[in-house]
Amino acid sequence: MVKNKYNIYIFILLIAGFLLRLWMITLDPFLHNWDEHFHALVAKNLSNNFALPILLNNPLDSYKIEAWCDNHIWLHKQPLFLWQIAVAIKVFGTSVFSVRFPSLLMTSISLLIIYRLAFLVTQDRKTSLIALILATFSNFQLNLISARIPTDHNDIAFGFYVLLSIWTFVEYLKSKKIYVTSYADLLRIENIKKLKSLLLKTFKELLIYDDTIELNKVKKSIEREILLNGKNPKYWHQLRLQNKNTYKKKRTRFREIVLKYGSSKNSVEVYNLIESKLERITSLNESSRDKINYLINNKSFKSVPILTALNSKCTHFNSSTIGLNRYHFIKLHFFGRIYKIDY
Repeated sequence: MVKNKYNIYIFILLIAGFLLRLWMITLDPFLHNWDEHFHALVAKNLSNNFALPILLNNPLDSYKIEAWCDNHIWLHKQPLFLWQIAVAIKVFGTSVFSVRFPSLLMTSISLLIIYRLAFLVTQDRKTSLIALILATFSNFQLNLISARIPTDHNDIAFGFYVLLSIWTFVEYLKSKKIYVTSYADLLRIENIKKLKSLLLKTFKELLIYDDTIELNKVKKSIEREILLNGKNPKYWHQLRLQNKNTYKKKRTRFREIVLKYGSSKNSVEVYNLIESKLERITSLNESSRDKINYLINNKSFKSVPILTALNSKCTHFNSSTIGLNRYHFIKLHFFGRIYKIDY
């Protein structure tokens, strides 16, 4: 019953958010000077040729990188959001609505993502609903999609894809039974153990070219070809799309050739360093582990007498100068050390 009640609230807020944003993009029936009319003009030209971001067809002066508002080819902003607007212009025709439609779509979808992300982090429907309400009536976002704030649709696209990546990452962690509701959870020994195998596996799958390889000493032409192609990330992307089996075989072969002709041991050393550091963290004695978990779990705990760094260069903090709660603990962690507590 409670779940159904929240679902109704979510549905109403999503519809309200969409209608509010639809109203906002039609409120000003003209393009704003900064920066919407630049974006609109480049997108209109991109709708004719998606590979050619033209601002001015007949510029008065030769190309100058600093004169971003007077050039023929416009490279001032990344092209993804411009392509999105160009597609909308192709579909709906040349209009103010077409220019703002992709932002309407992205911000409306982001409302659902924000609710889901909030629920994954808090596991609380009420808190997630509050997050959705704040996002639905966000004045800053509403002004961005109507282009009343400079950088308008560029910032909407940037924010949307960053939000999308964070959400998918949190979903992935959940699928691996790694529950991270705050930065403090990254200090939990059980989470570090799970992340350890994941991190090492990911690093092992990286393709790292060795610059010490002298191609003129590689006698077999097929090996030279694999090395030359393997240096280009686009090659691997295209190969994966064409044939996944060939992609896997070529990756394995590339690694073998790099090991055969390369002399640098950097990747091996980095892998061993990551492994040893993680092993050191996860092999804490039970006493230290209990003290760390106590700090993380006990929100009322205010200070710690002495903190000693686990690495060889011990750093001491005095309780008279540091008030330590779960969030301060994380700030200390991000200075590059994991700390244990000595009483």
